[in-house]
This record gives sequence, C-alpha cells and structure tokens, in this order.
Amino acid sequence: MAETEVNGQSGKQAYTLAGGKTPRAYMRVDLRQLLVALAGERRSESLTESYMVVRQEANGTVISTTAAVTLGGGIANDSHLLGLHIHTALTGTCVITGLADETGAAKSYTIPAATIGPINFFGVKNAAGALTITCSNGADDDKVIAFWRPA
Repeated sequence: MAETEVNGQSGKQAYTLAGGKTPRAYMRVDLRQLLVALAGERRSESLTESYMVVRQEANGTVISTTAAVTLGGGIANDSHLLGLHIHTALTGTCVITGLADETGAAKSYTIPAATIGPINFFGVKNAAGALTITCSNGADDDKVIAFWRPA
C-alpha cells in the first residue's frame, strides 16, 4: 500500500509548515482506493462503475383557453403527464382527461378552484384516451403550464 504521511516525514521527504513547524494533520491515502468509484462519482471511462445523468426533459404547454387543450397526439397511451405549475390561484377548475381508474375505465381528474403551485404527476401515462386539460374560467388563461412528454 502506498502512503503519504503529512506528519513529519514520509519516505525521503520531510514536510514542514511555514515558520519551520511540523504539521499536526495526518493523512493516509491508499492508492488502490483511487481506482474504485466513490459514492456519487461519475466515471465516464467505465461502463460498470459509472452512472448515466438523467435529465427530465419535457414539453411545456401553457393553457390559454377555456377549450380542451390536447397534449400529445390525441390517442390513448401516447403521452406522459409530468406535472402542472399554477402560478396564481385558480378562479375556476381545471379538468384532466385520459386517465384511468383502478378498473381501467376512463376518469377525469379535477383540480379545484383556488389551487396554486406545482402538482407532480410523476410521468403518468394517459391510459384511457386523449390527454387533455380544460380550465373552466377565462380568468385562468396563462396561469397553468403543463409539463409532458411523448410516450
């Protein structure tokens, strides 16, 4: 094991601080550890000791009408809803269609008036029809942005 000591002397070299004082710190480095990936380390030269950087890329669609806004191609299983961000409290409701209940039947999800902030949908897939968002009040135009990506 190769070692480096910072406490007086290492091999043939002596280490001293400014003013001629001996350092009090002690450090031992096992060079074999430098060949092993450390926790959280990205090692692009190795396929087995590295990790892939994951970027959450998404389309962003601002909801600016009271008509239904279709995200994706308009058919079942073609889109993932990542989330919504509502920057000002809603005056009406927003309804999301294309989702399924526990039996697989199509269900709508209603976001109530006065909702504000981010809503995470964790990439839910529109398993029961076209993924649409309808905000009921014109005063809510441009307050909602939907983050989604194709399936």
